[in-house]
Amino acid sequence: MKKIVFLSLVALCLPWGLMAQGVVDDLYYVPSKKDKVEQKNDTRETVVVTDADQVVVKSRSPQTVRATAGTTTVVVRDTEVASSADANYTFIPKDYTVPADADYFHITTNNTIFGTELKADPDVNVPLVGDMSSDIFSRPVDVSKYICIYGGAQKNLAPSGVTFVIVKEDALGRVSRTIPTMLNYKTHVDAGTMFNTPPVVPIYAALQTLRWIKAQGGIAEMDRRANERAELLYGEIDRNKLFQGTAVQEDRSRMNICFVMAPEYKELEAEFLAFATAQGMVGIKGHRSVGGFRASCYNAMPLSSVQALVECMQEFERKH
Repeated sequence: MKKIVFLSLVALCLPWGLMAQGVVDDLYYVPSKKDKVEQKNDTRETVVVTDADQVVVKSRSPQTVRATAGTTTVVVRDTEVASSADANYTFIPKDYTVPADADYFHITTNNTIFGTELKADPDVNVPLVGDMSSDIFSRPVDVSKYICIYGGAQKNLAPSGVTFVIVKEDALGRVSRTIPTMLNYKTHVDAGTMFNTPPVVPIYAALQTLRWIKAQGGIAEMDRRANERAELLYGEIDRNKLFQGTAVQEDRSRMNICFVMAPEYKELEAEFLAFATAQGMVGIKGHRSVGGFRASCYNAMPLSSVQALVECMQEFERKH
C-alpha cells in the first residue's frame, strides 16, 4: 500500500500555481509525450511548452496560461476533450476518455460559480489530482484514488491564509524543472510542515473546525446535512413559479446552490434581491458572470438559515 503524507495546513499563499501548472477550475490531463523544450540564447532560462488537453467544466481557464517558476517558464496550451461551454457550464461532461499517456488528470470537484459538483471520485487509468477547496469534508472521499488532494481552507475548514495538501510520497520529487522552494511540496514534507513560520490563528481555527466536525458525527453527518440543505432549497426552487435552477439536476452542487428568476419573471430579479436583503438574507447575489442568485451552503450553514431563505422566496411569490 502506498504511503500517504498529510501536509497539515501548509502555509502557502499560491497553492494552485504549479500543482495545476497554472490552469485551475477545470478537469484536464497533461500528456507526457507532447512536451517540447525550447532553449533560448540565455541558457539560464528554459521554456517548457506543454499541450494540455482538458475537459472544461468552468470558465476561468484561458487558452494559454503562463506560470513562472524560478528560471523556468511553463506555458500550457489547452485542447478541449469535452466541454459544457455551449450550455453555459450547466452540466459536467461525462462522455470522455482520459488518454493512457497522460501524466495526470486534474479535477476541481465543486464549481462555485455555476453550481455543479462531482459527487463521486472518478475512476481513471492515470494519476488523479483533486482541488477540493470548496467541498472538502462535505462527503466521504476515497483518498486512495488520488496522488494529491489540495485546496484552500476558507470554505469548510478555516479562515483564509492556509491550504491543505494530502499527497502520496511517491508523487513527490518527480518534477524535473526548477520550481520555487516554497512551492515544492517536498520542502514541507522534509521540514515536517514547519519550513516557514505558520499562521497560527487560521491553523488553530482549523483544529477547532475538525473537532467540531468530529463531535457532530464526522464526515457522514456533514454529508447528510449537505443533502438535507440542498434538498430543501432545490425543492423550493423547483416548486416556486418565480425561480428556476441553473444546473441540471444530477450535477447540482450542494455547496453553491445557483438559481435565477424564471424567464417570464426576469424583471423581478432586482426587486427580489432587495426584498431578500431586507429580510436578512446576506450574500445571495450570483456571480457576475452568471447573474441571478447563489446560496452558499457550506458545512457551518444551519438548516434553519436555508429554511429562512425558502420562506423568503415563498413570501415573495405570494406578493406576485
